[in-house]
Amino acid sequence: MNLYKHRTFDKKGNKKLELGFLTTEVTKSIMISDLKEYFEKFLILVNDKETLQQMQMFIEDKNGKMGNKAGRSNHDNLVISLGLASQARKSGKWYV
Repeated sequence: MNLYKHRTFDKKGNKKLELGFLTTEVTKSIMISDLKEYFEKFLILVNDKETLQQMQMFIEDKNGKMGNKAGRSNHDNLVISLGLASQARKSGKWYV
């Protein structure tokens, strides 16, 4: 199955595999920090104009919440997608 998997622990301390990426304030912050680092160190190259525009609008507000600037047509879905891809790359697992 071509789906991101990560290890978690249940209440008894047993390991189990979870499918997908759990996005919380903490994991989102890590994801965006990693994406920013990859981009600034030229470890990834973004050739999509719309993704670059969304990256320019992506902010952290006073409360620490990350996302696009307020506005009707401002989206961050491409930034989040690229961030998820960077986390998959970081994990070192490759699927075909």
